Amino acid sequence: MHTKTEHPVSAPAFTLSLCAFILLYFLNMRLDVMEVDAAQYASIGMEMLMNGSWLEVYHGGKDYLDKPPLLFWCNATSMAIFGINTFAAKLPGVLALLLSLLSLFRFCQIWYSLSIARLATLVLASSQAFLLMSNDVKTDGLLSAWIMMALWQGSVFLHKNSLKSILLFSLSLALALMTKGPLGFLLPCGALMLHLLLSRNLKRLLNPRLLLVLPIIALLITPMCIGLYEQFDLHPEKEVYGLKGPSGLRFFFWTQSFGRITGEIYWNNGAPWHFFLLSMLWDFAPWVLFFWLAVIRLLRKTEERKALPEYMSLSLFALGMLGMSASQYKLPHYIFPLFGSCAVITANFLQQQFLQQAIRASNEDPCHALCACTPACLYPYFSCHYPGLVFQHRWPLRRVLFRIRAKAGTHVPVPGTGLLRHRVVALVLSLPAQVSVLLPCRTLHQATRHSATKIVSP
Repeated sequence: MHTKTEHPVSAPAFTLSLCAFILLYFLNMRLDVMEVDAAQYASIGMEMLMNGSWLEVYHGGKDYLDKPPLLFWCNATSMAIFGINTFAAKLPGVLALLLSLLSLFRFCQIWYSLSIARLATLVLASSQAFLLMSNDVKTDGLLSAWIMMALWQGSVFLHKNSLKSILLFSLSLALALMTKGPLGFLLPCGALMLHLLLSRNLKRLLNPRLLLVLPIIALLITPMCIGLYEQFDLHPEKEVYGLKGPSGLRFFFWTQSFGRITGEIYWNNGAPWHFFLLSMLWDFAPWVLFFWLAVIRLLRKTEERKALPEYMSLSLFALGMLGMSASQYKLPHYIFPLFGSCAVITANFLQQQFLQQAIRASNEDPCHALCACTPACLYPYFSCHYPGLVFQHRWPLRRVLFRIRAKAGTHVPVPGTGLLRHRVVALVLSLPAQVSVLLPCRTLHQATRHSATKIVSP
């Protein structure tokens, strides 16, 4: 519930902005499936549908052990309904993004206000990571949904102690396990534990209904475990990823996630410890600068021992960044499931630091600033994937931007050539979106103060 001093974001402006981004998600479903991972996962789903092997996963007729099977099950089911095509391959990923937005909205409604819930939803929906995941469908989109859903239902359980919430909480954890392994279980559970610890409410762990969580998860992941055992543990003669006679269960519950930290598996791309701090500059654009300002503000509050509405968002981001940064193999999309918590932190900061000042001064709708920044937020993505749509108009900076993009190699729609330079140029092009949020509110606030001074002065 929002407070009396806070002017909520209007429903029409919120709905219009959100629908614009959702429309873009569905437009991305018209694009070809991206190489390498998304195309591989779609191919595995197609092969699963054609050979009828739902428990044992194969790629090109060979044993596949890299990822848990949930995404492949979703792809195969979608293809069985809609046919073998790009739309069917991308539909599960897009629906997962929508579930992420819904879960984020409900989570913020519990701990914050309606205005912050709407702002956080728009921040996440407009992030470059979400725009990318609607085209490059990987396990991270599904994991984002299950983690956010787990935090939402866990929060409902803390407030209402309902049986339905604990069942949905257990379901989301099981789905997260079958999407990306133990990481999907540990991150939301760790965030909830730290929340209870920091809020000095650990006695909630004594609730007897929590005893249902592990049995429900064990029941739901049983088919996956049976498939792994029959495909690998019963066949010690097999060799996968340089591992002779690997145990499918051990690989899933330990090697695939923790082996990258211990060095048990050879996957190592030499990425530095600060890799994700750099990749966030693009992945969470155009909100990344506001996010880090918000983190600094939250840390100052904790140092001053000021209570926060909830500690789950900050805990989830901290645990995820620490764990993934310790891995010897890093890719930018690994941290995408953490961006739901980043959106909460950013929206709370925007509301309290900038937007609410303008609200108190003029009763303006804070969503107007977000609507104003939407074109700048979408421009880098549209210009990358739909260059004809952007550059067919005679904009004043058309020639300059086209030359910059051509030199940086950003005219290539498929990632590969000039990818790093493409991210740098797109980040620069998205910076006006961040300024457009701050500038209107500051200008409006200063103008209102100036007018008030004139009235009071003799």
